[in-house]
Amino acid sequence: MARSKTVIKQLFLDRAQRSHYCKHSKKHPISTGEKRLVVQEGRSKKHYCKICALKFLNEGLENLSRLKAELETEE
Repeated sequence: MARSKTVIKQLFLDRAQRSHYCKHSKKHPISTGEKRLVVQEGRSKKHYCKICALKFLNEGLENLSRLKAELETEE
């Protein structure tokens, strides 16, 4: 049996080991010990602050819900 595919990138949360800035906005600092979203693409990892992460996740959920609804409706 074939393994099912996912359209979602590898995402996880961790805590910053040092202070740095969000990959999306240099105006958003991430402090040591603060939770952050990590997006892994191949070997590289990009770190995002809580503000940007919530924005990305909410937009992603809306897009997935819209696509699912379109697929479920019969034409």
